[in-house]
Amino acid sequence: MASPRAERIKQVWRCLLLLALVAVLYGRTLSFEFAYVDDSRLVIDRARFLSDLSNAPKLFREPYFVPAERRGEGYYRPLVSLTYMLDAQGGPLSPAAYHRTNVALHAAACLLVFALFSLLLANRNAALACAAVFAVHPALTETVVWIPGRNDTIAVIFMILAWIAHLAAPKSQSAARRLLLWAAYAVSFLFALLSKEAAIMLPLLVVGHHWLADRVRPTSRSLAILLAASAAPIIIWATLRAQIGAEGSTESLFQRAGVAVAELPSLLLFLGKAVFPFDLAPLAHQKDSSWLPALAALPVVSIAFYRVNADVARRMAAGFAFFFLALAPTLPVSDTLILENRLYLPMIGLLYAAAVRIQALALSLRAVALLAGPVVALFGALAFRYSDGFRDRHAFAASAVHASPNLALAQMTHGNSLLVHGNIDAAETAYQATLRLDPNRTIAHNNLGVVHLRRNNVPAAEAEFRVELARNPTYAPAHYNLGLALYRTGRGAEAVTAWLRAAELEPDHVDAVGELWAYFSRTGDTARAAEFRSRLERLGLKVVK
Repeated sequence: MASPRAERIKQVWRCLLLLALVAVLYGRTLSFEFAYVDDSRLVIDRARFLSDLSNAPKLFREPYFVPAERRGEGYYRPLVSLTYMLDAQGGPLSPAAYHRTNVALHAAACLLVFALFSLLLANRNAALACAAVFAVHPALTETVVWIPGRNDTIAVIFMILAWIAHLAAPKSQSAARRLLLWAAYAVSFLFALLSKEAAIMLPLLVVGHHWLADRVRPTSRSLAILLAASAAPIIIWATLRAQIGAEGSTESLFQRAGVAVAELPSLLLFLGKAVFPFDLAPLAHQKDSSWLPALAALPVVSIAFYRVNADVARRMAAGFAFFFLALAPTLPVSDTLILENRLYLPMIGLLYAAAVRIQALALSLRAVALLAGPVVALFGALAFRYSDGFRDRHAFAASAVHASPNLALAQMTHGNSLLVHGNIDAAETAYQATLRLDPNRTIAHNNLGVVHLRRNNVPAAEAEFRVELARNPTYAPAHYNLGLALYRTGRGAEAVTAWLRAAELEPDHVDAVGELWAYFSRTGDTARAAEFRSRLERLGLKVVK
């Protein structure tokens, strides 16, 4: 039997192996650009705001997406936004800083997954094998290489820290140490909630796993302690969410429940992506997803349970229960999307089940390496190839529309990429396809109006901008673009009204503020011109007469 010191050295080498896997696979993503899907709203459009650290307290008083699309449905993830702000200190529009953080967060999560498995399992080789699969799994690629995917990584990091504190607290002989560990659980749980709403499932996941895997029914005292340690973070989180109007309504709750029931089949699609990660897509969509991986996964799961004793079967069942329960909170917000970053937390349950099965085989280190090595190599190669679809906006858009042609969001993303390339005709086709698939898709009419404006078809452009504003009245770019169309037809006063509204909705809208300064300068209104010149200078622009 190895000495404690020798075992610690082995653990260090195991951790270094995991870090090496992450570095080799994802190191090149530091040269990737922005994907311009969500990161445009979360990072690019807010570059000036994020570059000023004094704005940090404001992050806790606003929704994740600013402005929120619909009151009552805003995401509240200030801790994730805070990481964007920290990244922005290295250059607000430097994608390398954001990708570097994503890779570092994934490396930390891999180490914590290994630490958790080491605590839950007797066989650390099995724990390492499954943590290595977690590090390179292709279905988790989106979480690492797509900048907004980090909300899942951050939430998982704090959920595991809370779980480890929960495991350690009852074993401590010191009352002071137990109190400290429960405090660590509460703080970690709060931070997880401030990163992603699905973290609300943590107490159920922890207790459920302990009950199913270890057959230990929680005592009234232990449940009371857990509830007390969980209640404070939930109350704080709920109070903060309420201030942004994200508490929701009874009607919306019923609507979301209906969506969750309709999306139940996607649980099997997620299982297929986890077991056979060959049908992946940046914007995965139910209608365009193949059922073959899901159907193939079912017999594999059945075989895994074949001829195992009751104890092993129970522990594996606990892992699968974790997988499906962790996915459950994503169903009400799915709307046919099967975003792969949502697999980040559930994958822990599935890999735990795999680690239990490997442990039951009582294999030597060499045998475990021979079993897991080819899987890690294959998954790493698949993830390496798949990550190419995230290297820039054009690759992302092409990959998204190729894999999900019946998804309106994918078509619109493709149209935006084509418009940037100057391919106006193809962009128009993509926007029209967007509206055929989803007539209520916001921003699509605005972008179609931009196409008409570039062709100098001003009446058609104005009509599209007005349709957009009728459906999406708080969208500042549509007000700005309408102002451009109005000005081209000689309606300067109406154009100013549109630009003023854009600047009111989005004070950092440089183009709107710039047009107002130019207009008032041309018309001789020196006072108003000076006002908007001052605003431009506050935004960091040097105005030359």
